[in-house]
Amino acid sequence: MASAGSADVQVLQTTDGIRFGIVGSKPANPGPTLFLFANSLEETLQNSNYNEIGRRLAAHGFLQVSMDLPSHGADQPPERKEFPQALAQPAGTRRRLSDSVLARASSVLRYLIDHGYTDPQRVAVCGTSRGGFIALHFAAVEPRVRAVAAFAPVTDLTALTEFAGMESHARTRALALVQVRTAR
Repeated sequence: MASAGSADVQVLQTTDGIRFGIVGSKPANPGPTLFLFANSLEETLQNSNYNEIGRRLAAHGFLQVSMDLPSHGADQPPERKEFPQALAQPAGTRRRLSDSVLARASSVLRYLIDHGYTDPQRVAVCGTSRGGFIALHFAAVEPRVRAVAAFAPVTDLTALTEFAGMESHARTRALALVQVRTAR
């Protein structure tokens, strides 16, 4: 595993029990924050393939934050579904996506703001592949996100082999990024 600078990941938990990790220290005053989505929180924050942008922005005072994507890290179910397969399940709808990772990310952001880590006017998010998919969905529903970058994002789940035969499934098509409307 490649290192992301100091890459000392601190695993924290929100008051409602959501596990997340940070690289960096709590600033004296709330500062800029970058959410990174790619894999498990540890892999995302420690692997320079996923966190090069976080490492570069850390030099400008950004706190790096991540959490496990669905079916990764501590969110890995015993039957070991991968991310697309987890969304392909009958419950894999925009509501499931919103109720799970997007709502959890908003809760983490609220925690960081409430505890003086994050300036709510200086929040960015990025992600790679499936993490890009989540980053773009998060930016659409979370009005405090001011900037988003997606690296080789999944944009339409029906293009994935795990979704073969679901091209006409309305709830799956609704997750395509072209269908997403922002909360602003």
